[in-house]
Amino acid sequence: MKKILSAVGIRGTIILLGVILVVSLYSCSTTKQEDPKIALPDREKILLADDKIKKIETYSEPAHLKSRLYQSSQTECDIAAERLVLLRSKKSNKIISESLRSDNDEVIKSLLKALAKHKSDSLFIEEMVYLLESNRQILLPYIFNAFSIADPEKLSKQLLKSLNQPEKPEVIRQNLVKGLSFAPSKRSIPFLIGLLTNRKSELNTEIVNTLNILTRQSFGTKEEWIKWWDLSRHQPREKWLEQSIIEYRNLIEEKDKIIKQYTDTTTSLKIEVLKIKLEQARRLSDSTAEINLLTNALDEKSVAIKKYALEQIKNIEKGKTRQILPKLYEQITTSKSPATTSLPDDFRMMAIDIIGELGDETSVSSLLEILDNPKESVALKNKTIITFRRIKKPDVIPHLLKLLDDFPPETVLITIETIGSFGQEGQMAIAKFHENLKLPKYQQDEKLIKAIIDALGDIKDPTSAPEILPLINDTRPRVRWSTSNSLGKLGVPDLAPHLLKLLNDEFIDVKQITIESLGKLGNPIVSKEIIQVLLYDKDPRTRQLSADALGRLKDKNAIPSLLIILNESDEKLTSAAWNAILAITSGNLELKEETATKLRELKLNNYAILLLKRIIAMPQIQSKEMEQRRKANEGILGLLLMEKEGFSEAESYLKSAVAYFPARYDLNSALIECYKKLQKYDNATGVCLTLLEKRREDSPDWWNLKLELLSLYKAQKENSKIIDETTKLLAKKDIPTEIAEKLRQIKTEAENNQPPK
Repeated sequence: MKKILSAVGIRGTIILLGVILVVSLYSCSTTKQEDPKIALPDREKILLADDKIKKIETYSEPAHLKSRLYQSSQTECDIAAERLVLLRSKKSNKIISESLRSDNDEVIKSLLKALAKHKSDSLFIEEMVYLLESNRQILLPYIFNAFSIADPEKLSKQLLKSLNQPEKPEVIRQNLVKGLSFAPSKRSIPFLIGLLTNRKSELNTEIVNTLNILTRQSFGTKEEWIKWWDLSRHQPREKWLEQSIIEYRNLIEEKDKIIKQYTDTTTSLKIEVLKIKLEQARRLSDSTAEINLLTNALDEKSVAIKKYALEQIKNIEKGKTRQILPKLYEQITTSKSPATTSLPDDFRMMAIDIIGELGDETSVSSLLEILDNPKESVALKNKTIITFRRIKKPDVIPHLLKLLDDFPPETVLITIETIGSFGQEGQMAIAKFHENLKLPKYQQDEKLIKAIIDALGDIKDPTSAPEILPLINDTRPRVRWSTSNSLGKLGVPDLAPHLLKLLNDEFIDVKQITIESLGKLGNPIVSKEIIQVLLYDKDPRTRQLSADALGRLKDKNAIPSLLIILNESDEKLTSAAWNAILAITSGNLELKEETATKLRELKLNNYAILLLKRIIAMPQIQSKEMEQRRKANEGILGLLLMEKEGFSEAESYLKSAVAYFPARYDLNSALIECYKKLQKYDNATGVCLTLLEKRREDSPDWWNLKLELLSLYKAQKENSKIIDETTKLLAKKDIPTEIAEKLRQIKTEAENNQPPK
């Protein structure tokens, strides 16, 4: 010990002991955290395998997630928490807020882990500060972890507000001060300096530690801090860090000397040195230094250092990771490094995960060595097989097929699922899968036979149809579900009639997937049966799927039934029915027009308007030869829009139609009314006068048009024109008595409204 003191001096010894203490505390805190690194899709698979959940969309409902949050195992609780955070809805945010203020520590831990992993628009800062003030020690690491991604200004503001209450217990204020170290804001510094005293206390120590973190400065007394702040308050934080960088470099040099002199330096100290060096390389944007540091760390004998290096590699850019690939290969294969056999599986799995994330095909040979090595553990081989789903190189399939005979069921299941993930590129596995379907080992294991059926569906080879089809009679609902699903993917329309029996299956999931499959097969011969489900089934989701399927089948005979559905109150169902109608009528002008007519007859004018707009926009109706047809549809659309009080939109359609059909009274009358609603009286008057010029006085519409014209003059307060016009009209012979009476009333009213001369 005396030799160490003499070598590094008193200051160096203090720094060394401080670093060892910090690392020890850090290690203690991190070991308490539970943060399983399971990708969301895999977590969903675990949860959905449970018979409690029948529909996958249920898993996205906040109320359901809340029940899973409070009533499930830790793994499922973590899943539910992540899903709630990712929903980002008012309901989910309310559930999160209420749960963070609850007494259930396990639920709170799951939510805090999720908030730290997935940054939320709602930061829940008030709730986390509330937890901090509750002084529940078990939650503190999770709270501080969530603080690390919060907005520093908002967080520091809330913490300072709570800290500015001297009556709070000292231990609470100590927690609040520590929280400020995770919110690098200049506003905290003068407040903390003001709290400093020259007496020893845990609060005072925490204030000094937080100031050290925020400023990278170290002073012994309050006066020194005040003096420094007076000089530095107007400087950017980068200026404060200049001195700390020099100290970092000096610290690194001192630690390097210690490491070289004393071979028994602790692993934690090496990791701390690596942290500091990596931080410096990243601050200086020195990618080469960063890569060299991580590569060299993988050569260390200590597994802890290697794991730390892998954790850092997971978070760097893929381009940098590719430069470290050769060293990663050494960590997973014994042929490249015999010492690899002494490495634990969890470390090698971490390395395999990183390799898989890159999706680099050059990694295949190294991964296959693991599969071909009989000494490797089953868990490591399973991890390797799953990794091939991300690399997707079909050359590995022959190697995977060898695993189907002698390996444990869990490995066989993973292998089948992996081959299925290759899709149509998995053709070379078809013969083996067909053979295995007949084996008792597979027929008796529901998971295995289901996996083979699913994989054959994903490969989409029609030759699999005869092999799969008999399994629609299997007694196990999950097997029937997979059979129906895969047959739908094969794309053989003649299979459709065989699937009809499953529309009466007692399990709703089987019934629903069968409806989807019938839609995919596209054989309209089954439309009649699907229409019956659409009209009479009691389950809304089943009816919605039926509408979707009819849209895929494109059978025009389904349109009347779909039109009936449009009157229902279920928005999802009516939306599915409408989309099905659009799919069936797509590209067919005559069928579209027929459907639009039926919609008008059924008083479904909103849908009629939508369909007419699509008709008018069709390319085939834009030609000169189709102009009359297009203008007629525009006129109908304009009339419907008038009924819906869409006057601004109706104007353009009616103007276009009137220009082509100038003599049509209904269109002109609607256009006049439209102009009146838009207070475009001059335009309305012009249309009215034009129409009068083309009408004879003895025509039925002539007097109605004259009265309309007078009403337009009245709207414009043109009393002189009204008087002149009514005088001329009253001078005519054979005026109908009723009309004459109206004219006199109009004239009298106009005369009364005339200003005195």
